Amino acid sequence: MDNHFYKDKVCVVTGASSGVGYAITKLLLDEEAIVYALDRDKVPLFGVISINCDLSNKESIDSAFLNIPDEIDSFFGTYQASGTRNNFNDTFIMDFIANKYITDTYLKKRMTLGGSICYLTSTSGRNWNKYSDEYIKYMNETKWDKMLEILKDQVNPNTSGVVAYPLAMRALNYYASIKSLEFARKGIRVNTVSPAATNSLIEREFQAGGFGALCGQTGVANRVASLNEVAYPILFINSNLASYISGTCLDVDYGNTALLKTSKREDNLDQRICAKKEEEIEILELDEEEEIEIL
Repeated sequence: MDNHFYKDKVCVVTGASSGVGYAITKLLLDEEAIVYALDRDKVPLFGVISINCDLSNKESIDSAFLNIPDEIDSFFGTYQASGTRNNFNDTFIMDFIANKYITDTYLKKRMTLGGSICYLTSTSGRNWNKYSDEYIKYMNETKWDKMLEILKDQVNPNTSGVVAYPLAMRALNYYASIKSLEFARKGIRVNTVSPAATNSLIEREFQAGGFGALCGQTGVANRVASLNEVAYPILFINSNLASYISGTCLDVDYGNTALLKTSKREDNLDQRICAKKEEEIEILELDEEEEIEIL
């Protein structure tokens, strides 16, 4: 960005060892920010403060924040698990519950006046306001164990993690919206950035259904986004350049949302992920082709 909006700012990035998180960390270092990079793998960048953290584990998160300053200027929740390697529960924990726990437990107390929070979601998280009953129970819970109890009641843990991914993205978009209202009283902005398929590890994990299916969710670009094409909008929305933007889900999908809104493309995600059947919750399973199209 070359304007050093983040110079000497304390920034925390999750999932910083690869993908969009790595790209953001690198750009923040170029901006002369003080970067605390959370990941299970060491972040191989000079000048970064790399902290081991497993987002599926509460104790690991608590331990990581013992090494982070009491004042945080910008938080970048960029870690994502695609669900192709994990079951439903683990995927939902890492993609949603961890972000909510970090925000409720630490960011609420540590974000500075004028600070900013941005979560990386996905175009798979669209329609979040239409199907909020799928995840609304989590919103009033701040305790890790209580959220796990809700999750345990909701689904068989052996259900595919790929199904949890769009549900977590919807929940995170909703959560960011309600937090933007709460945090506004403290002058703290909260937003999400929702990209289409990106040239990252998580997108390659989804490619089993074919590269064409991935490009089919990228508007009129007919290509996936580069890492910086997603990282720069996140850096923008968390910077002072966006000082009057809060509660927004910024779509980074080269017109895909426009195609859906103008009915030029069918919205394959305009449906429930969790279907109520009598008094139980049934998780809709996706076949291989649908797994790709959730991006």
